[in-house]
Amino acid sequence: MACPNEWRFEMLDHLSALINKLVGSDDIDFWAITGDNFYDQRGDVVPEFFSKLSDKVKSKPLLTVPGNHDFWIMGDRPGTDTDNLGYGWMQYYGQDTVASFHTGDSSPYNFSGDPDKSELASSATLCLAPSLETLPSLVIPGRTTGLK
Repeated sequence: MACPNEWRFEMLDHLSALINKLVGSDDIDFWAITGDNFYDQRGDVVPEFFSKLSDKVKSKPLLTVPGNHDFWIMGDRPGTDTDNLGYGWMQYYGQDTVASFHTGDSSPYNFSGDPDKSELASSATLCLAPSLETLPSLVIPGRTTGLK
């Protein structure tokens, strides 16, 4: 989903420069994207964004929380055939998930849902339990209606 002012405001360049400056400083220990990570249905926006970040930024822990657009591109049900229902987020942003405590094997994810039936990814896969010493927390997505 394209932003109509993307080129006018040079969002990609300005945002990546800002993150490189702030997160790349010694004052920041980790950073987070808290919902609606990217409206990327084709898989080209996310790699382009991260390619513009410095190695110093990429070496710092990144937490992400899925927002409603990380489930449904238009933001809500009934959705479209190209909605990723949280599966794209969980696989692209591999993190310490609550599911890793319950799978019984080495997988940190719960793939029990069926995206072909419009079932959302398991809430245990979408809830995070980051193991950062400076941030003991449990991160739960705000839009959890319909999650198992």
